[in-house]
Amino acid sequence: FLDFARENSHYSFVFVNDGSRDRTREVLAQLVERLGTQGVLLDNPVNQGKAEVVRQGVLWAMDNTAAAAVGFWDAELATPLPE
Repeated sequence: FLDFARENSHYSFVFVNDGSRDRTREVLAQLVERLGTQGVLLDNPVNQGKAEVVRQGVLWAMDNTAAAAVGFWDAELATPLPE
């Protein structure tokens, strides 16, 4: 994410933590801090399921940015960021 963001300053990322009980929130918070204005973290205190957190992230991006397009990736990046 960091390399992609550096090379594509017109992209921003909304990360949604879905009530993870491991270090996911901490890792995402550190990543968002390093991304600066290109990253935001939405943190759900309890698990709400993939569809709900995707919906939350997309709605946040549509309501809070002037993005020409909004999409999503799973954290494991099965689909590479350039796609």
